[in-house]
Amino acid sequence: MPEGYLVSVPQWPNGGGSARGNGGERGGRFERGGPGGRRPRTAADRILAELPTLSAPRPAGVDHRRSLVRTAISLLLTRPSLATEVEHLDWIETLDQPGIPLFVELVHLALQRPGLSTGALLEALASNPQIDALQKLAAQPLAGDDAGLLEDFRGCVRKLRQQAIEQRVEWLKAQPSLDDESKSELRALLSHRI
Repeated sequence: MPEGYLVSVPQWPNGGGSARGNGGERGGRFERGGPGGRRPRTAADRILAELPTLSAPRPAGVDHRRSLVRTAISLLLTRPSLATEVEHLDWIETLDQPGIPLFVELVHLALQRPGLSTGALLEALASNPQIDALQKLAAQPLAGDDAGLLEDFRGCVRKLRQQAIEQRVEWLKAQPSLDDESKSELRALLSHRI
């Protein structure tokens, strides 16, 4: 088909199937973009496609695509004093996620030795099998001011606690039967979910 022609991509009936057979685009009108392939036809589509690059930067220089645990560990490695911001660690340590035991260990180490520097924290973890990865993580610079990093860390901790609560709720719901105490716990947890 010659370039410049508008193409109508058929919709799948009743939402079934996939439009990936048509170049991976959703149904709608597109125009040929020359050798580069298709591009959105409307100005709105172009703006939406550019939103990730147009959005305002986050206050801190942490890669927010990372997992919450990795982000929290990274922040704690570079700012061990943030350990004092961790509330409800007893909930977080119940969370069944990779990295949680390491995060809990970092918090305990930083709380036991106030004023601990990044270097001293890494030295205390020298026998940890993940020390190489931790050193690389600690070496990555974090842009942003202290207030932004603090908010990022608090946000991670809040979300980790919430995930732990949700995990407990799902576990309780999955039980074939609950005693009165477990039912009461489930009701209390459900009333505190965000």
